[in-house]
Amino acid sequence: MTIPSAQTQKLSNTALRWNFWFMGWDIAFFTAALSVSSISTILPLFVSHITKENWLISLLISVRALGSFLPMLLVASFAERRQRLKNTLLYLTVLERIPFLLLAIAAITITQINSAAMLIFFFIMIFMQAAGGGLTYTPWLDIVSRAIPEQMRGRFLGGWVGAGNILGIFGAALATYFIANFFWPINFALCFLASFILVSISFVLLTFIKEPIRESVHLQQYANTAKPKLYAWATDMYTVIAQDKPFRRYLMISVIYGAAQIGMGLIAISALKQAHLSAAEVGLDTPIVAASLMFGYFLWGFIGDHLGHRASLVWSSVFGAFSMLFALLAHSFILVTLAFICYGLNSSGFQLSQMTYVLEFGAPARRPVYLGLASLIMAPFASLFPLFGGILADTMGYTPVFFAGIVFNFLAAAGFQWYSKNPAQLSAQSK
Repeated sequence: MTIPSAQTQKLSNTALRWNFWFMGWDIAFFTAALSVSSISTILPLFVSHITKENWLISLLISVRALGSFLPMLLVASFAERRQRLKNTLLYLTVLERIPFLLLAIAAITITQINSAAMLIFFFIMIFMQAAGGGLTYTPWLDIVSRAIPEQMRGRFLGGWVGAGNILGIFGAALATYFIANFFWPINFALCFLASFILVSISFVLLTFIKEPIRESVHLQQYANTAKPKLYAWATDMYTVIAQDKPFRRYLMISVIYGAAQIGMGLIAISALKQAHLSAAEVGLDTPIVAASLMFGYFLWGFIGDHLGHRASLVWSSVFGAFSMLFALLAHSFILVTLAFICYGLNSSGFQLSQMTYVLEFGAPARRPVYLGLASLIMAPFASLFPLFGGILADTMGYTPVFFAGIVFNFLAAAGFQWYSKNPAQLSAQSK
């Protein structure tokens, strides 16, 4: 059941402006950090220096997805019962920031001693960073939903992530300089260190946000039940899915989108092996990916606010299909670059629209659970399919992997367009 809190707090214009700038710059610096240690170029190149196995390189995407998506539901029931989440957020977010520093240190120490140990440590740190992001995602986005009015969330998130990618272009150019002008592994250690500096600035900005008190909290009806809490909790989650048909349809299509990630982690490595580019040439695509992400976040934020976030999901999936198509055909730097540009438009579209679209489902007090469920359902597919893609690439080559990516992305686009219903549109139709 949902009850009003003991105290309500409407956001004043002053608090709104304060949060707009401090939360915005927090997003921008954190996004820039991810551009420097890019999951599409820099991180796969780092792994490729240690191993040539495609399945291990694809494991990067799988570990990142598993860490990002699975923990969200763990904090959902906690978040929906709290009036404030800022302190929780500040403690948890350390987990997604400190791994960059540890990777920088390990790259110049462990790598010199035992490359296999470095690979294991690398994946542990990637999982830790992703899990920290997964744990903080729900409380962070819940705070955003209370601090930023609904009608401007798309532009807020898209604009500031886009601003982060403007910073990321310069950061990615710096990363490219490191890769081309410093010896292994110093070049990658410098990338990780630069990312740590940026997320540290982001953390300081995050401490200054003014969190509005939640106007209603969800009291779990099973709190005093005789049934085991785990069983009652699972029943509550099932009830949410069973009773919300539009949300259930969204979950079904998001599963297909998760499967569409089958080849996304192999674009950089296929460029090395299939297009015969050098690591420095692939590194040149890092700022291009950042620019594509920047443009995408601005584009999808505008489209989402004016045409609905479902439209952004449709077209970002189409760009995902074209990314796989260009990767399939890539035998030159230009085609590889086109694959990375479409990847940036695909990634930015889903990351932004997933956040804002899921917020349209359910009552405000239940948003954490909706966010957690959306991530939990997609997690197995977004984690296992990239790993399967890497194994398939090792045994049959890149062609079947990228072809499967084309099919899954087009299926996701069709599903978002014709099967998933926009809850805001359904509400308007019922009036």
